[in-house]
Amino acid sequence: MPSTFQPTIQAFDALPPAPTLAPPERGSVDLWLASLTGDSAEFEPLLTDDEKRRANAFHFEVDRKKFIIGRGRLRILLGRYLRCDPATVSIEPGKNLKPRLANSGGKLDFNLSHSGDHVLYAVTSGESVGVDLESIHREGTLPDCAKTICSEEELPRLRRLPSDRLPRALLRLWTAKEAFLKALGTGLHLPPDQLEIPSSITDGSPDSTTLLWLESPEVSGRYRIYPMPECERRIGYSAAVALEQYDPKD
Repeated sequence: MPSTFQPTIQAFDALPPAPTLAPPERGSVDLWLASLTGDSAEFEPLLTDDEKRRANAFHFEVDRKKFIIGRGRLRILLGRYLRCDPATVSIEPGKNLKPRLANSGGKLDFNLSHSGDHVLYAVTSGESVGVDLESIHREGTLPDCAKTICSEEELPRLRRLPSDRLPRALLRLWTAKEAFLKALGTGLHLPPDQLEIPSSITDGSPDSTTLLWLESPEVSGRYRIYPMPECERRIGYSAAVALEQYDPKD
């Protein structure tokens, strides 16, 4: 996929009425933004018994409802791509508990991230993908965590920023790294401060991307990270997606 490719976010409420969705082109990603507010009762029948147990484990009712809505809408979305009943979509824990589809034959990968009243879904045609969504209301807490987020090279660069720009830059950096780590499926086993992200990712440029290579005994591959500044403009959230690079020879 050419480096000029830039994913765009589609509204879940704008899902086409047709019963199916065409899979994304190889090397690209479909992004869907959905609300976690509303009536959870219509989604509960779509959940498995295990998902219902997870929902009932939440201490607060508002969190229980958000889980049900987020999971139900995920099942509706994946059911469109798989051309099946949403209730029959089989989701299982993969490596390091990263959720994956059990009945797609490796032809689809997905990831999701929720924050506040929103959830962002990412779907690909098999390429590993990670997505992160964070409310900008979190940014005030991040300067205290800078040493655990930033690499040795990033920290002095960010500290040279004006004080009013630092929290937003840190939030963008965190979402980019979190998306990358989720795409890898390693969780935080690879510390964020061991990754270095170019400054173009943190300055809010609408078409900035960065390509990262990773070679280690556990994981290897090439991943491109895309910041999603349109999310900041639309709903006041920072977002990023990391996409495994597709090799047409495979």
